[in-house]
Amino acid sequence: MPLPGQFSAEIYTYVALPRATLITTDRVQSQTRGLDVKVIVDKAVATLPAGPLTVNLATGGSHVAVGSDARDTANASLPGLRRTEINAQAGFTVPLTRRREGPGAVLGELSATVTAGMAGILGSTVQRQLDNALSWSPAATVQVFGDYSIAEDAPDVAQLNAPQTRTVVRLYDPVRQEVAAPIWLSGGNPNLRRGSRTNFVLKGAWRPLGGQGLTINLGYQRQIARGGATGFPQLTPAVEAAFPDRVMRNGAGQLIEIDARPVAIEQDDKAQLTAGFTLLWNLGRAVAPAQERQIRAGNWRFSVALIHHWQLESRLTIRADLPALDRLGGDGGQPRHLLSAQAVAGKRGMGVTLNGRWQSGVRIRNLAIAAGRGDNAYAALAQLDLDLFLEPATLFGARFDRGWAANTRLSINVQNMFDRFQRVTLADGTVPAGYDRYQLNPLGRTVQVTFRKHL
Repeated sequence: MPLPGQFSAEIYTYVALPRATLITTDRVQSQTRGLDVKVIVDKAVATLPAGPLTVNLATGGSHVAVGSDARDTANASLPGLRRTEINAQAGFTVPLTRRREGPGAVLGELSATVTAGMAGILGSTVQRQLDNALSWSPAATVQVFGDYSIAEDAPDVAQLNAPQTRTVVRLYDPVRQEVAAPIWLSGGNPNLRRGSRTNFVLKGAWRPLGGQGLTINLGYQRQIARGGATGFPQLTPAVEAAFPDRVMRNGAGQLIEIDARPVAIEQDDKAQLTAGFTLLWNLGRAVAPAQERQIRAGNWRFSVALIHHWQLESRLTIRADLPALDRLGGDGGQPRHLLSAQAVAGKRGMGVTLNGRWQSGVRIRNLAIAAGRGDNAYAALAQLDLDLFLEPATLFGARFDRGWAANTRLSINVQNMFDRFQRVTLADGTVPAGYDRYQLNPLGRTVQVTFRKHL
């Protein structure tokens, strides 16, 4: 794409194809049918000193049928797959202590929930799950929640039997440091196996103003997946080394095909810390629950929210005999820090929203080139979006309740207000092929104006 102020010209030459030339087309058809039924019963069955004992029962079933048909010789169809699953679970919520009442009152509100379930796939083994949760509120303005769960899972129908398609894509080849156009194979992988997931969550909320005006949140989550399947990772030199049979090159070393179907894994470890706050107020005053009902519809409402995701660990082990891929340390291009913010101001008939996001810089290693000269450095990126809307009849009343302005809404959406884009450089400061500003983000800032009228 030419830069502003530059011109480009392209010359095409057309020739007739020989009569014997055969032009073939690929066509893949897929059909999915599903049925899902669920019944839930939630009931208090007994009264304990700290409150009612609640039992939750759920049962259900689902049936999914997927079939695909390829109309060419190179793209063989997968056999149709039918899956019928029956699941059931039972949970108990037990109140342990109550604030200012009974034994253990000094602990505040404390309750435990235990949920056990299973899912059976006809013709296969049963998948079990167990979830243990603890909720604690030592004071009215403080809440702490912890959850530990173990679940067995199996690849879904799409991962196993989605139709296989081949398309040509343009992507950056980090080994040769050039833009390539290989064939991209997507679809199902019938060789995937079962796995299990362990999840631990600990989070807390504090409302220092005593109401809903200001809420401060802090949370930690760790997930370990053993076996099972995941999507094909972002192509990096380390990923290519882990999947030599998935990334194909010709005699000159050029990328010609990538098998990007889901892959079986040995283990996937993730951990993150989350912190943020939400602030709500009306005309500069913090909003308490008792006051919220008294606020007139014409008053302005404001809110500000900020949340920070700090990725502590993200490692993918494909096989036990291969080193783990450190997606935060240069093998996967995953940023360690993500920050999102939102500011909203509005009243009936008018509103404005600002959404911002920021991510830290990333470096992707290329061990094929010595001294880090082939590493790609992704700079930190911040972007801001703006949304506005106006409803004249609602905002200004009867004067605009007739004629062209009646039942109308004007919206303005500005994406990437400051025209920011991802900057990528090599060790010497040059921009690698395929990472030019206009190749990464040819649109840049976009403005959309919408006028809608209900008749």
